[in-house]
Amino acid sequence: SEAAAAIKYFAFISLDFSSSNLTIPSKQTKCQQIPYLCTAKTNMRNIAIILYLTLAVILSGCIHESKTIMSSSQEYAEYFDIVTQDSTTAIIVTYPSSQQVDTLWVNSPMDRLICMSSSHVAALSAIGADSVIRAVSGLKYISDPDLRRNGVKDIGYDAALDYELILELKPDLLVTYAVTGTEPTYVSKLRSLGVTTLVLHDHLEQHPLARAEYLCLFGALTGRREVADSVYREVRDRYTGMAANMDATDRVKVLINIPYGDAWYVPGQDGYMSKLVWDAGGEILG
Repeated sequence: SEAAAAIKYFAFISLDFSSSNLTIPSKQTKCQQIPYLCTAKTNMRNIAIILYLTLAVILSGCIHESKTIMSSSQEYAEYFDIVTQDSTTAIIVTYPSSQQVDTLWVNSPMDRLICMSSSHVAALSAIGADSVIRAVSGLKYISDPDLRRNGVKDIGYDAALDYELILELKPDLLVTYAVTGTEPTYVSKLRSLGVTTLVLHDHLEQHPLARAEYLCLFGALTGRREVADSVYREVRDRYTGMAANMDATDRVKVLINIPYGDAWYVPGQDGYMSKLVWDAGGEILG
């Protein structure tokens, strides 16, 4: 059939870039992952979006149903995109160091998440979805008192994760991060155990509003997309409004960090901290 031919064609394209097959998510599962859809060192995120949209158009045409297909390119974020077709969402994450693309298909809202980063906990809390958190890494460093009252578990840290507890919790998704922008070694073990794992790179985004945009990603995961988009737009409008009103001729001089050895390390001119200080009316010395 036309649909089968389309699936085989796009599976062939993905195999041309990597060893993983392009598959269509089952409606009986909340999510399905296609790690490393493409690995060629070009703009693979755009290729992944084009593949998803084209396949969605072909399949919707084959079954003669009206489908709403929406590509949501982010305003500031460089390392993720969201593509939606009716009730199915594709979250496309790009690895900064290799430009590999990891695609997660979401069929229904997730209500059992494990978070390895406190910033991901904060994002879920900001959109009113912290009740979906079942476990975190380093509970004693999480300031949200509701998490402790809700009996959230601590799964440990990178090199000493409690895999038995993770499996016992049966998460819909484990969300983690990569310090260097490459995949942590424990991720492959989690996936081999059947734990769907998504590696995000919000902490490597260079614009402050790019980091705020991850609210939208967590909204897409938990079925609170409209709420998340609204919270993000409010943050964006307040931020850009305040930045626009700063006096560019009278900036406060700011010295950041402390000396280490014989050097004083300061943020780069185009980095996250420099941008944040500049938009607040300051200027980092160095």
